[in-house]
Amino acid sequence: LTELDDFDPASFISGSRICLALQLCLSSLKSGLAIANRLTSVVFLWDRIPQNGLDVIIVRESTKNHQGDITWLRKAYKQLPRKSRADKELVMRVLAQDGQALEHVPKDAKKLWADREFVLAAIGKDGRALRNAPEELRADYEVVLGAVRQHGRSLRFASKKLQADRDIVSAAVREDGNALRFASAELRADREMVLAAVHKGRAIKYASAELRADREVVVSAVSKDARAFLYASEELCLDSGVVFAANGSDKSWHDRQFVLAAIGKNGEVLQHASAELRDDKDVVLEAVRLAGLSLEFASGELKADKDVVLAAVRQA
Repeated sequence: LTELDDFDPASFISGSRICLALQLCLSSLKSGLAIANRLTSVVFLWDRIPQNGLDVIIVRESTKNHQGDITWLRKAYKQLPRKSRADKELVMRVLAQDGQALEHVPKDAKKLWADREFVLAAIGKDGRALRNAPEELRADYEVVLGAVRQHGRSLRFASKKLQADRDIVSAAVREDGNALRFASAELRADREMVLAAVHKGRAIKYASAELRADREVVVSAVSKDARAFLYASEELCLDSGVVFAANGSDKSWHDRQFVLAAIGKNGEVLQHASAELRDDKDVVLEAVRLAGLSLEFASGELKADKDVVLAAVRQA
């Protein structure tokens, strides 16, 4: 027994179920057993002793003995009664070792979620935990900043005022460009902010119409993510420089549905399509009907195909 050297469990343990549990713990886990009347350790609840209101707790003293596996703690926490899972001291200790246990914290434990210290600990593990915080904390600058630094898109749960805060939004889009979606309209029309966000190219779809027609912004976006091409203005989709800048190594160019959608914007994007799709007659026909000169990028076999060549000539 650890933790309570002068404690005599025999003085209160009764019932074969509890005794059997203790024997199983000692024989199979080899990691020490603690019995206490307060949940003050990183714990694994094995059973309740109802007549005394005490808990039998297994304390893992070293993860080295268990190959670093701490999933046992999360599983044990999940099995705790709701009241125990909402106990701040217990939850804080469990989260310190396994942040994924957060998913088992009662969402309706209002007192717990209104506790600023707990919420700061929770968002440190998963910024999306901000969704469970009360309005007061979702309007708290430090709390929201911590959340978006951990998970950019948790910006969606911030107050309207903080969604319009440049520093908060900047931190969010640095973590995940798509967080731009939840920024204020003013910041989605801010060129500097949008350029920071398009490090994840598709974030451009959340930018203002004006910035989706900004050549530098669009080139920056498509060079990171080919799919950003679909959100550029019609004028820029017809810009050969934008087409050329599109990320040719993006796996999207193997996606037939995407390639056809992109060709619908400008047939010249055929140059980026996979070899398989440049040998797909329907795909190539669609491209040359819109941009005859894209025949140059078709496979050798289709360059000699009568239907394809005729469609290209007619367009040209």
